Amino acid sequence: MNIYKDNLNPTPLATLAESRPTTYNIREDNKSLLRYPGKVALYEGEEGGGEGEDLLVISDSGNNRVVICSLEGEVRQVVGDGQQGIKDGGFDECRFNRPQGVTTVPSSGVGGCKGIIVCDTGNHAIRFIDLIQR
Repeated sequence: MNIYKDNLNPTPLATLAESRPTTYNIREDNKSLLRYPGKVALYEGEEGGGEGEDLLVISDSGNNRVVICSLEGEVRQVVGDGQQGIKDGGFDECRFNRPQGVTTVPSSGVGGCKGIIVCDTGNHAIRFIDLIQR
């Protein structure tokens, strides 16, 4: 399976080896963590330089949060407390209302992902997740 950048001339970012799963069953405590996932963005560790871990950023619309996980489905971070609303704060206390589109924002200095932009659909807002400040 090929993953492509979202542009007019698709360029392969990665070809997933046959040994990797073609579906991601993200689970926590034997319960499905995702409920109506909206969009997915690929964060290439250290901007493709191979130093950091490649991650998936998933808008978990039905649970009102954003999930960051490894390509194997291991959860690294959950952003949002799961309650519907609009509230800024740390990863455990902020609130979304049916987040949809997500994209990563590279840092201007050292490589890596500085943050995530989220379309917070139910709040009619564009939100920023700061991965440095949390």
